[in-house]
Amino acid sequence: MRAIAPLARASRLIASAVFLVLASQGAGSAGSLQDMIDKAAEGATIAPPAGVYEEHLVIAKSIVLDGSAGVIIDGGGKGTVVELSADGATIKSLTIRNSGRLHNALDAGLRVKGDFNVVKDVTIENSLFGLDMHQADNNIIRRNIIGSKDMPLELRGDSVRLWYSHANTLEENTIHDARDFVVWYSGKNVIRDNVVSNGRYGVHFMYAHENTMTNNTVQDCVIGVFLMYSNDIVVRGNKLLRSWGASGMGVGFKEASGVVIADNDIIGNASGIYIDISPYDPDAINRFENNRIAYNGIGVEFHTDWQGNVFTGNGFMSNFTQIAVRGAGTALRESWEGNFGTISPASTATKMGKATAPTKSTTTPTASGWK
Repeated sequence: MRAIAPLARASRLIASAVFLVLASQGAGSAGSLQDMIDKAAEGATIAPPAGVYEEHLVIAKSIVLDGSAGVIIDGGGKGTVVELSADGATIKSLTIRNSGRLHNALDAGLRVKGDFNVVKDVTIENSLFGLDMHQADNNIIRRNIIGSKDMPLELRGDSVRLWYSHANTLEENTIHDARDFVVWYSGKNVIRDNVVSNGRYGVHFMYAHENTMTNNTVQDCVIGVFLMYSNDIVVRGNKLLRSWGASGMGVGFKEASGVVIADNDIIGNASGIYIDISPYDPDAINRFENNRIAYNGIGVEFHTDWQGNVFTGNGFMSNFTQIAVRGAGTALRESWEGNFGTISPASTATKMGKATAPTKSTTTPTASGWK
């Protein structure tokens, strides 16, 4: 038995070398990518030659697929182009394009259904759904460029879709011209250092608890970040810019509790922060700390008179209206401490520092809440 073990190790090394050497051959002589994957040993590195591979892939083993020679995987406008169901695989440095157009089939550029995988330096283009993560945990998604199809906004698919997927890290990605980036029924994910632009929902959390979103730029979307039925989320150090129009908001809340919104630039939106029946759990306070809330139509807008939100150390600068309450009532039941700012000439006549109860459009929640 001792003599067999070195032989087995040698065989695995030879197998890996065979697939690495394909990079020096032509695409035609190399054969299909699926054949290379099927023949590779677990742990092998596959480095195909440059070329357009018109096929659909299923990766069900822990290989490294390295397309740095110039690999394009083209789905021909049908179905999902690449499905990764393995654990511990890596896909890097290639282009995936031309998925199908069926929303009911969730046609995607890349679908990830495994755990502990790495997807990095991949471009996903002309694909209805860019990256679909379906019950996929502990994956790393890094430095990818992800878009959808050239269609009206409401007909595009989602750039990134997390569905019952937990403890993933999505970082340094460029996400553009898709519908939504959604995190649904998914927890403990880290979303950091990404740029998201020209979509509908920049990032939409729904029934998604204990996620962290830091140092991202979300710009020129209909809505920057929306927290729906989601608790214990941290949104820190982001730039939430230019969500304008009738539904525009930098950060929106719907029955979300225990959330921290801190150190963000919330600038140039129709509503900087919009709060609807949040916190829903009366024992889980939402905290807004040290944000710069500037040049918005409304700085903070409440759907109705509510309580359980604490605003501390925020800068309200040149918003058309600083604070507004849609329904009857005021914002006086909220907590306002150490906030500061300036008033635009077009703001309401209520002056900072007066103990005047806010009405539907106002600038001053309490006498002591502003510097």
